[in-house]
Amino acid sequence: MQNFFGLQVTGRLNQQTLDMMGQPRCGYPDVNEYSFFPGRPSWPSNTISYRILKYTPDLRREEVDQVISMAFQVWSDVTPLRFVRQTSGQADIMIIFAAGYHGDNAPFDGSGRTLAHAYGPGRGIGGDAHFDEDEQWTLSRYGINLFLVAAHEFGHSLGLGHSNVRSALMFPTYQYVETNGFKLSYDDIQGIQTLYGAQTNGGSRTTRPTKPPSPTKPPRNTKPNRPTKTPDKCDPNLSFDAITSLRGELWFFTNGIFWRKQPRRQDVSSVSISYLIPNIPSIDAAVEFQNEDVILLFRGSQYWKIRGFQMLPGFPRNILSFGFPRSVSQIDAALYIKEEKKALFFVGEQYWSYDVTANRMDPDYPKSIEDDFPGISNDVDSAFEMDGYFYFSNGATQFKYNNKNKMVTQVFKTNSWLNCK
Repeated sequence: MQNFFGLQVTGRLNQQTLDMMGQPRCGYPDVNEYSFFPGRPSWPSNTISYRILKYTPDLRREEVDQVISMAFQVWSDVTPLRFVRQTSGQADIMIIFAAGYHGDNAPFDGSGRTLAHAYGPGRGIGGDAHFDEDEQWTLSRYGINLFLVAAHEFGHSLGLGHSNVRSALMFPTYQYVETNGFKLSYDDIQGIQTLYGAQTNGGSRTTRPTKPPSPTKPPRNTKPNRPTKTPDKCDPNLSFDAITSLRGELWFFTNGIFWRKQPRRQDVSSVSISYLIPNIPSIDAAVEFQNEDVILLFRGSQYWKIRGFQMLPGFPRNILSFGFPRSVSQIDAALYIKEEKKALFFVGEQYWSYDVTANRMDPDYPKSIEDDFPGISNDVDSAFEMDGYFYFSNGATQFKYNNKNKMVTQVFKTNSWLNCK
C-alpha cells in the first residue's frame, strides 16, 4: 500500500500511512497504474444501458439524471461507447443510493471512508454501481461531488481497476477538482481505449451539457480556506470564523487554529483544528450543547460532535438532520441559550431556533435577525452566550446584547477577549 500511494516504504503502520487510509475513497481494492478486473472483462456491445433504480434525497431527481449522464459522457468522449438510459426493466448498469447493508455482501461504512463501489462488466450484479447514502452528495466542492465519484465508479463498471497515477480519475482516493470542462487524464484514456478502442468520427454518443449543473442554491458567503500560519491575536482587524464556550472556557476559531481562553485568567493558548477534526482547514460555526457536554463544529453541510478533544462516533452528519430546508447549505453562526435549552442557528439574514431537548426545530422559523435582534449587524460571523448576555460578531466588531431588553449594551473589538487592548 505504501508503494502504491507513493509513500515512504517502511513496512510499518506509521502516521503518514494512517492518514492516507483515513481519506474518503472508492471501495474497490488498489492495484498498479491503469488496470483491469481479473479476466479483463468488457461489454460485448458498444451500446450499454443504465438505469437509476434508487435516487438520493440530497439532490433533485433531474439533477441526478443530468450528473449521471455527464459522468458516462467522459468515457464516451474517448471511446465508441454509447450509453442509453432506461427507466424500467433490467439494464446493464443498475445504479442505486443506499446506506449500510444493501444486498451485495459489501455494506457501506457510514459517512466518510468508502464512498461508493462498482462491479466489472458481466451478468447479474456485473457493472452495477452503488453509492453510500450516508454521504452528503452535492454538485459542488462541498460535501461529496457526485459527478467525480460517479465518473470514477463507471470506470469500474466498464472494466477498469484503480490507477496509482495521482492525476487519474481512477486513483482510489477522493479529491475535489474543478468539474467544469472536466477531461480524463492520459492514464485513464490509455486504459479505457485498451478495452474499447478510440472514439471514431460520427460515433453516436450520449449528449450532455457543456458544464455541470449549478447547485440549487450555492453556499452563501463561504468562508475561504486560509493558510495555517497562526495570526497575530491582537491584529485590530482580526475576525473569527466561530466562537463557542466549552466547560467554562471560550474557544475562538480562525485560520486553521483556535485560541482557548479562561474568561477570568490572562493566559491564552492556541491549538490546531486538526486536533479536533483531521483534514479540514477551518470551520464555519461552533456551539456548545451544555446539556450533552459536547460542542458541535460546522463546515459546509456537515457537522461533528466533540466531547473534550474526542470526536464522537458516527460523524460527520448532514445539517439537514436538524430540520433545515434543503436551501440551507451551511451555518454562519450558532449560540446556545442555557436557560431555555435552545440553540439559535444564523444563516444569512435569518435565524432558526432549535429545541435541544426535543431534538426538533421550533415552529414559525426562520425569522429575521434584524427584527428580533435590533442594533446588531444582520450578517453574523460568530455568536455565543455568557452570563445571560448574547455576543454577536461581525468582522472585528462584537456586540454585547441584552436579549431581555432587546438592546445592544456594548460594542468592542472581538479580540479584546484575548487580552488585546
